[in-house]
Amino acid sequence: MLLLLAVTLVVTAGSVEIGSPSQRDRPSASAGSESTRFQFLWEQRIQAVEQPVAADRAIVFHALGENGQLQVVSLDPATGEILWTSPASPSEVAPERGVRVLTLEKPSLVVWMQPGDYMPSGDVALVAADAWTGKIIWRFGNRWLRVTAPPATCHENRVICLTGSLAGPRYGMIMIDAATGRMLLSNTSDDRKSVREIAERLRDSGTALERLNEDGSVRWSRPYAALFGERQVSPEQGWTFALHHGTYVGSFGMVRPLSTSDRGRVSRSLDDRFVTAGIDADTGRTLWTKSGMSVICGDLEFDVDHPVRCRQQGKAVWVEGRLADLVRPSVILEGFDLVSGHATWRWRLGAVAGLMFVSGKATGDYRDVLRIDRTKYAIESGDQRFLLDMDKGPLVDSPPEVGWCRIESEVNLLFQIRALDTSMYTKRNWYPCTSSGLEKRTPSSAPAFAGARTSGVFVWLGRDGSVRAARST
Repeated sequence: MLLLLAVTLVVTAGSVEIGSPSQRDRPSASAGSESTRFQFLWEQRIQAVEQPVAADRAIVFHALGENGQLQVVSLDPATGEILWTSPASPSEVAPERGVRVLTLEKPSLVVWMQPGDYMPSGDVALVAADAWTGKIIWRFGNRWLRVTAPPATCHENRVICLTGSLAGPRYGMIMIDAATGRMLLSNTSDDRKSVREIAERLRDSGTALERLNEDGSVRWSRPYAALFGERQVSPEQGWTFALHHGTYVGSFGMVRPLSTSDRGRVSRSLDDRFVTAGIDADTGRTLWTKSGMSVICGDLEFDVDHPVRCRQQGKAVWVEGRLADLVRPSVILEGFDLVSGHATWRWRLGAVAGLMFVSGKATGDYRDVLRIDRTKYAIESGDQRFLLDMDKGPLVDSPPEVGWCRIESEVNLLFQIRALDTSMYTKRNWYPCTSSGLEKRTPSSAPAFAGARTSGVFVWLGRDGSVRAARST
């Protein structure tokens, strides 16, 4: 159990509403128990800071070098041999977004930000290289570009879109031809460095959300209060947003005071920490809001194709940045329709720490949420385990004993970008584990959310950040 939690509760199986299947009369077979056998191949003791990505025959990712500097690494998936490395920079991208490489197909290229002469300046060049040889194919920015949102493909993967600045104080959208590195558009007319992208063509100005047109001009701008039902919210209290078929869906944290005791114990109510909303991407009209509900649900990763939200209740007590106690905690999970906001199923649970906080960052080693595949999770509540389908709610099937554990940690890059207030960057990854939270040497599946697969080899990160590979047999 979670050693840091001084919680003495009797938790029952929970209740299911809105047409979900009954929890009684479970079959003895375990759902999803069919597994693939894997043969362990190799382990590289590289300190990766993002999950591996397949780029044709190669595996690429950001990692810390021996001197603590950020670099891009390319590996041979068959042997684990390092093919090449190159210096990298996060530029001015918000640290909570982490760092990640971008891969292109036809030809197979890896794209990343290469630092200028002075790393803390945030000046970079955007470079594209052959993923196997490391040969630079094109370079954009000549190391005087500053980027505030990770580069991403757009326009049917033919264009690279990013938010940044070209050798000046003004920021905005920049579009680059993915094949040649030639600039197609620069709409850098905004002098607000605080502007950051939080979803596809949706940016946060510090007081409002703004939707951009394809040419980088502002389509609409609406204050937080207008979007979230006059509630006082801020992305600084946590946020997640995604676009799906013309609807933005996501959560912002509510601005609420902390209560601190004389002993340095910080307590905070878990009730009404977030507001979740659906927003029409074309007009900026709020379609619906749900106060007290969030798509940020601990180890249950938000997937806009299979949307689930949660209501967390009780009080959390923190000591020296670690979760020390939960008082009368409970969780309600809901599947929901993105456009109407209506719940499609509802599940009332008891104290499930992994649905309140991301494991590893606050809750230590304990795991009561285990991911089975893209849409299924094993959830432990009290002395019972359940199988959750994100589309259907809790199932009558018994959950398997092995799956994937999520871990979120912070990586110190040993330098700090001047425009940012920290050198600590967020790293998130999944590693194979048992229902008791023990790490497995080889996985029983090869899901896309946990790693990269190429040439019959699956590559993932261990709990310690090392890079591991196995071949299916």
